[in-house]
Amino acid sequence: MLIYYLTIFFLLFTGVFYERTREKDKPKIIVFVTTLLVLVYGFRYQVGVDWFNYINVYNRNILYGNIYEFTTIEVGYKLLNIIAYYIGEGIITVILLSTILFFYFTFKPVQKLDLNPFYFLAIVAPYHLVMSGMNYTRQAVALSLFLYALSFLINKQKIKFLIAIFVAGSFHISALCFIPLLFIDGKKRYIFIPLIVTSPLIINIMLNYYSQYVESSMDSAGLYLRALYLIVPTFLFSLYYKGWHKLDLLERRLVYLVLISFPLIISFSYISSTIADRFSYYFILMGTFCWMLFSKKGEPKRKRDLKYFGNAILLCSSSLAFVVWTLYSGYISSYQFDSYFSYWLEFL
Repeated sequence: MLIYYLTIFFLLFTGVFYERTREKDKPKIIVFVTTLLVLVYGFRYQVGVDWFNYINVYNRNILYGNIYEFTTIEVGYKLLNIIAYYIGEGIITVILLSTILFFYFTFKPVQKLDLNPFYFLAIVAPYHLVMSGMNYTRQAVALSLFLYALSFLINKQKIKFLIAIFVAGSFHISALCFIPLLFIDGKKRYIFIPLIVTSPLIINIMLNYYSQYVESSMDSAGLYLRALYLIVPTFLFSLYYKGWHKLDLLERRLVYLVLISFPLIISFSYISSTIADRFSYYFILMGTFCWMLFSKKGEPKRKRDLKYFGNAILLCSSSLAFVVWTLYSGYISSYQFDSYFSYWLEFL
């Protein structure tokens, strides 16, 4: 598990360096760090509880089935498998390509809004990089694309937001549930019409697709550890509520969504803790993303306090959750890091 802690420290150190770097040189740092992280995590071997499930999916869809038969709505991941098949090396290439997409679409939207991408990933790394990224290969890509979609939404580029959400949904259908955010800045009396139209369709797709979670007794033991993190950005936004006037209507309503995210996830857990857990990852990213945006737009006299105090609180919270998870999770052995490089070097 040491590599995960070292990665967080590396991201923090790089974040400090990034803050003091000239604007024209910042993209070079992002390219360098992305390449380094892809080399480390893109060649992971047997990491994550679902590792062998993804091998089975690849074998079933590519090796033993009709490679061009699309029987799933998650066509993005199927296309990734097809590309990997033609490149060669099977699941190794699938993981590598997924990792490239994961890091690119995690850093790009944060950089796009002129925030520090390394601070952001350092804060959410226990959830986004380790718990999700090392296990939920498909959803990890969808989560990163969701961030990308959020950056379009915040910039009022709604068509691009919709495209990005659909692409995210092509990797993990859960991302499609955020399509109603398209109407988040509409007049209150008009918001309910698109919600009434879109929500039943989305809910029906989700219930059909994840019926096994609802109908079975499957349980996600780590839900509350992840859901509790959502209280932290809620606390920070409540503490600095007087600065909300610096946000536009769309940004304020995203903050409102962050504020209700914890009770929302807990409510979902009564239907299925597994489904609730999958959605908690989206709100973790959204809450952290919105906080960093808010701290950037805060009152000039308080901007420094907002930035460093808030980020420090979020980092301490996620790090504490990570320590608890590593000590008490029954699945921790599946997350022990191993790399193909260590095996390839034996043959040199």
